[in-house]
Amino acid sequence: MISGPSNILNKEVVDILQLIELKELQKLQDLFADVHHVASSITYPDGRQITKPSNFCSLCKDIIRQTEKGRERCLKSKLIVGKFNPDGPTFNECKNIGLMDAVVNVTIGDKHIANWSIGQVRCENHNTNRIAECAQELGVDKDLFLNAFNEVPFMEESRLHQIVSLLNVYVNQFVENAYNKYRLNQANKELKEISNCLPDITWKAEWNLVENKMGSTYISKVADELLLLPPGTINNSLYQVLSYVLPQYVDDLYETFHKALQNTGVVYSAIYEARMGDGTIGWFQGRGRSYREGNIIKFFGVTKDISKLKKTELSLKKLEKQESLAQEHLKLAMEVTLDGHWDRNLITNETYFSPRWKEILGYAPNELPNDFYVWERLTKPEDVKKSQRLLKKLISGERDKLDFEVQMKHKDGSWKHILVRAGIIFNDKKEAIRVLGTNTDITEKKRISQQLKDNEKRYRELAQHLPSGVAVYRAVDDGRDFMFVGYNAAAERMYNTSKDKKIGHLLFSEFPNIRQTPLYKGIKKVYQTGVELHIPPFLCQGNKSSRWCENYIYKLPSGEIVSIFNDVSDIKIAKEELKKQNEELRKAKLIAEENGIRFKALHDASFGGIAIHDKGIIIDVNQGMEKLTGYSQKELIGMDYLSLFDPNSCDIVENKIITEFEKRYEAVACKKNGETFPVEMHGNMIPYKETKVRVTEIRDISASKRMIIDLQRSKKRAEQSDKLKSAFLANIRHEIRTPMNGIMGFMQLLQTPDLTDQEKGECSTNIIESSDRLLTTINNIIEFSQIEADDIQLKIKEVDLYLIFQYHLNSFQMASVSKGLNLVLDISDALSPTRIKTDVEKLDSILNTLLDNAIKFTSQGEIHFGYELEKDHIRCYVRDNGIGIPKKQINSIFDGFMQADFENTRSYEGSGLGLSICKGYVEKLGGKIWLESEYGKGSTFYFTLRN
Repeated sequence: MISGPSNILNKEVVDILQLIELKELQKLQDLFADVHHVASSITYPDGRQITKPSNFCSLCKDIIRQTEKGRERCLKSKLIVGKFNPDGPTFNECKNIGLMDAVVNVTIGDKHIANWSIGQVRCENHNTNRIAECAQELGVDKDLFLNAFNEVPFMEESRLHQIVSLLNVYVNQFVENAYNKYRLNQANKELKEISNCLPDITWKAEWNLVENKMGSTYISKVADELLLLPPGTINNSLYQVLSYVLPQYVDDLYETFHKALQNTGVVYSAIYEARMGDGTIGWFQGRGRSYREGNIIKFFGVTKDISKLKKTELSLKKLEKQESLAQEHLKLAMEVTLDGHWDRNLITNETYFSPRWKEILGYAPNELPNDFYVWERLTKPEDVKKSQRLLKKLISGERDKLDFEVQMKHKDGSWKHILVRAGIIFNDKKEAIRVLGTNTDITEKKRISQQLKDNEKRYRELAQHLPSGVAVYRAVDDGRDFMFVGYNAAAERMYNTSKDKKIGHLLFSEFPNIRQTPLYKGIKKVYQTGVELHIPPFLCQGNKSSRWCENYIYKLPSGEIVSIFNDVSDIKIAKEELKKQNEELRKAKLIAEENGIRFKALHDASFGGIAIHDKGIIIDVNQGMEKLTGYSQKELIGMDYLSLFDPNSCDIVENKIITEFEKRYEAVACKKNGETFPVEMHGNMIPYKETKVRVTEIRDISASKRMIIDLQRSKKRAEQSDKLKSAFLANIRHEIRTPMNGIMGFMQLLQTPDLTDQEKGECSTNIIESSDRLLTTINNIIEFSQIEADDIQLKIKEVDLYLIFQYHLNSFQMASVSKGLNLVLDISDALSPTRIKTDVEKLDSILNTLLDNAIKFTSQGEIHFGYELEKDHIRCYVRDNGIGIPKKQINSIFDGFMQADFENTRSYEGSGLGLSICKGYVEKLGGKIWLESEYGKGSTFYFTLRN
């Protein structure tokens, strides 16, 4: 069962597609099914399909489910495993042929949101009669049914349980992380809604010190309302705001901005006049602070209409903090959490820690060994004891999974809060053999959780201390009336009352004449639609007083309605006196429109290096042009456009400019440092300042050129590999056919009457030798296939290395003597007691192959072998003075399908796989293998073992 935080989903229902995009969910399912060779699908609890099924076998998809009886049985199986199981994953045999299926319930808190099903594997061998009976019951062809059944993957039941346990743990952490990200996004969305509903303008901006220009900006939507402009006019543009400021204040604002650039952390404010959208003049006060992050200076601030109300000065710092928190939450929402995995064998105590497990604690993969003591050393002692107590419950079966927190020491000395999730694996005897799980770094999560609580407290305090009145309503009788559930201090002062006299009372009882007012209509409309609303000033008549009020109304996710209102009686009178027009505003608008045309000209030219040039002289460029050429924008403007190209390409580029060529073509560009590189170009003529200029886009195609060269090389390597494979297949045919012919021939001779005992003995000896040769060839093919499939299982134990080499000296002594060779073991007395941990079978196979090849390819002289102790490993070697290996084959002698005498003759028998198998085994044991050889004089093979 997948469980998220226990306190979520109390007020909301979450669809899994709200947390994870369908495309990403499908990709995860397909990858999991391919890696573990199982069928897989994800459905809602009621059985509706969410993803497309992955790896469904032909037996189920094309045969059983095409019959009425088969579909009925499948549905019964699906109903069994698809039910919610609080004890963990559900396992079941299908009702048709007994294939194993399993389901992991995907839940968040107490809400069951989906099922992840895997299976369609056979965990036992079925006899032919049972398969035939099932085919007959379903009314399908027996042979077709049997062939499809044989294609179903076979898997031990314990292996299926391991895969389901892994899926259970993985989905647990993945869904919880997705939900946490979902909650952060919702919180930030609410924060932005609050910002846009506040009566003052909140804004932020970034200044790039390297590029010396303004980056991204944000201005709340209320800016359009305060400036009496159509919605969307400001569109997050500080320059657009400045265009409405009266000219005599612009220089002072720029001076304040430069002071903030030079003195980060200091609060600056400025008071200025601006012309409103209706031509009137309004007074505004902007207040903000900057801070530096690397080469970026960030500004946060609030601008308020002080011609309406100057009492909002006290709320500016709180609004600034609110904006800073919004940015911090946004940053957290963009982070992706990855967890570390671990696996401990309870029989051998072998332990594995994934690279991410070590990275969480600040270590590189090679800095921590995969030993259990590492976990004990880095975990707080009291948490180690707690973990051991819980592990005993897991092993005894008292608990089926663990979920607890510990503190672990980071490389830098700090302590990390880690969430540990663990599951247990039992063998057929119900004995615990492995425990595995994940480590999640929740240090930041715990900090965020505390911060969310602090933020909620701040928001309530902010609403309580805002100079604007705030009232919160709850709908009564489906919106026919509304009850006061919140009332801040400003509202109490504004209406000379207390919140105790308002909270719990109905709106109609407090304001009897409110039914026909815009406020009631607005509250009801926001309640019904959820769309925020601004109510212009209207005359609000209460039981004790009447006043002009302006309201901003929005709906909370809880369904409650919030109204932020101000007494604008004095302001309404002042508005009537401020309706004038100014010629400077018209000029500012023209400048803004001209800047917009210039920006659009750059933007419409797509991405890459973009330059606008008139008669060959550059008049503007984008940032991409600076990156491509190495010149700055100031250096590029005014340059001859053709100077950016290699001399051999200048004529081509100039011709395209003159002819106003608009199709794509290639040329060679030149950087500031003289480096040349191939480019693809595309130009257009566009209108610009009452004339036509040329906009050209340049794209670096060096990578494409290199890709073509790489493809040509890959083709050559593929052709060479095909040649080697053909030679290998011819060799294998010979190696299998030759001993088979020998076996068949001598077996026929044994059937000849009147053979003497000596002749029968010779025939038997030849049959045994041919059988051994055939068995060796087949074993080599099997071992090579296992290496290619990365299906090698190691059995590591401590051994005496000297005894192993002495054993091989005795084993090959007779074979070397029979060829007149002297086999010598070179090991010093100081190294004779050497003991190492390794896989004896794999080491024997390596030495057998190297010694057998040395004897096979040496006709006279000596063969030496032994080992030497180096810094952190043992170097083993086998040296002969045989035929040697040509230089052109040394680099590929360890490749599959390769044999040293392929291009010459088949004077030596063998499959050509021995050295490939040696290389695979050596690398699996953590070492490396190489060769030194001189053709005609002999070879020395080296390989290393961990010390």
